[in-house]
Amino acid sequence: MGLLDMELELISTIMQTQLASKLGKSANSSDVSMSALNIGSSFGGSGGGSSEFSLLMSALMYKIAEQNSSQIPASVLSSLPFNSDFTLPFALSAAPTGIQYIAPAAEFDQSRYPLNVWQTCSPELAGTVAQRSPELLKAIVDQFKVERNNRYTPNRGGYTYCNIYVQDVMSALGVELPRLGAIATEEWLASQGVANGWYETDAKTAQMYANAGRPAITSMGSDGHLQVIVPEQNGAYDPSKGVAISQAGSQNHAYTHQTKMDKLRYWVHE
Repeated sequence: MGLLDMELELISTIMQTQLASKLGKSANSSDVSMSALNIGSSFGGSGGGSSEFSLLMSALMYKIAEQNSSQIPASVLSSLPFNSDFTLPFALSAAPTGIQYIAPAAEFDQSRYPLNVWQTCSPELAGTVAQRSPELLKAIVDQFKVERNNRYTPNRGGYTYCNIYVQDVMSALGVELPRLGAIATEEWLASQGVANGWYETDAKTAQMYANAGRPAITSMGSDGHLQVIVPEQNGAYDPSKGVAISQAGSQNHAYTHQTKMDKLRYWVHE
């Protein structure tokens, strides 16, 4: 996680906490989120488009960091463009709590996880067709740390990387997919999948395969999205939640559920 990512995460947390305190509502409520958006817009756009907004957010970041100095490295504090003499144009109602600095992940060795996504990666843990278990599948998926791994950072270079993530995980499972885009991968599965051990199935069967530690993925047609189906933490497939998945994309999730079942196609490997 870089400095900008850390700033945004801390700023988002403190703004929602402060607004929730003022509104007497949950920090996760839509009113709080909307109010944060309105504050951003008043400084020139919800994304902080103006220099005034950026400067104010950097200043706020410094004050937050200063109050959490025991959790944030001095090198990060010293890199910010303000010091302890700077006064914010408003007061923080209370010192933020529960905010933690997460250092850049040293374990993401670029020789193993190259930022050039068309280069294959070489994770430490891998499986084969003869090695299948839900524990091994979970461990293989977890090692990629998709929510933090810069290889899959959303919009890095203007792209998202759902196809790369699925291809990387399948490769680690000993099952190769062609290095294609998401839509082209679905077309390949439909036309050449059977010859390469891939079969189309339904959601329940796909979840059963993943629960047994066997390769299973989703595709989403013209929407151009791929996901890894992972073992369901609560056991059997629940049609009200959809399959359990791990994905890269516009949002990266190590574990969540896919409910857009009308758009999905399900594929398993024998």
